[in-house]
Amino acid sequence: MSYFFKFFKIFFALALFSAAFTACGEGEKACLLPAPTAVFAPNMLGVSGHKFERKGLTSIEELTLANLALRLEILQSGCEQPVQEFRIYLDGTVNDVKTAAATARLIADIFANIAQIDSEKLKGFMDLAQLLNENAMLFNEFGQPTSLNTADNRIIDVILNKTNEPKSTFLNMELRIR
Repeated sequence: MSYFFKFFKIFFALALFSAAFTACGEGEKACLLPAPTAVFAPNMLGVSGHKFERKGLTSIEELTLANLALRLEILQSGCEQPVQEFRIYLDGTVNDVKTAAATARLIADIFANIAQIDSEKLKGFMDLAQLLNENAMLFNEFGQPTSLNTADNRIIDVILNKTNEPKSTFLNMELRIR
């Protein structure tokens, strides 16, 4: 199965492969994906403070993973060009990760750990972790799009950012499907 299709498991955590395209709005072109749904379930082991809000084709999901010492926000939007943004708030400062490539590896490690919460429902996190690890050296600068090619010749543009605060680290990863 291609990275492109595995990637979509993260987007909506549903069996999207069998879903028909959903309309963007009245009389408009078909959307690449249906309306966003929650990736996590409130009753998953280690998940607390789970909230999910959707307005049309835009959503925000917030949760805390105390065992991983982080808070996570997932923003989803788009129709013809789906976008997903991961905002990771880490307890503690990660000073030894200084480059965009090292940040890609750090996020890959975090996603691999998240996937362990529910290896079936969150398998897409592991798939994305592998894609980031395999392509980490392509990330040259923070804030600049890095294009990752999938096995089915799709392109995912990834933008990484990292900010250290005195007692925490903020990681941001935005994904755009072209």
